[in-house]
Amino acid sequence: MEKGICGIPTAFSASFGSGKPVIGLLAEHDALSGLSQKGGGLEREETVSGGCGHNMLGAGAFAAALGVKAYLEQTKAPGTLILFGCPGEEGGRGQGVYGPGWAVEDLGRCPHLAPRRL
Repeated sequence: MEKGICGIPTAFSASFGSGKPVIGLLAEHDALSGLSQKGGGLEREETVSGGCGHNMLGAGAFAAALGVKAYLEQTKAPGTLILFGCPGEEGGRGQGVYGPGWAVEDLGRCPHLAPRRL
């Protein structure tokens, strides 16, 4: 696991396996700065915390990563899985932290979970 990637303390990547294909999963987890969710106080105290449910997308991506990891272990298939922690989605930084200047060699697929209204 690599923490603080792209100069953002709450961004991370965690990998498992080796070889190709290289599959990424985007785990949004908000970590929005400027929110006040500290319990037990009457005064606003800014922290970095979740805001509007993107943390559930991160949990879903983590569950998918566990499934892919189990598949790779059980089948002994070649492949690299990378889980990318995408912080601050609402602040416009989310997936954008993995833009210019930070690339993963041979990344084949990188699915992303996103809810839609029915």
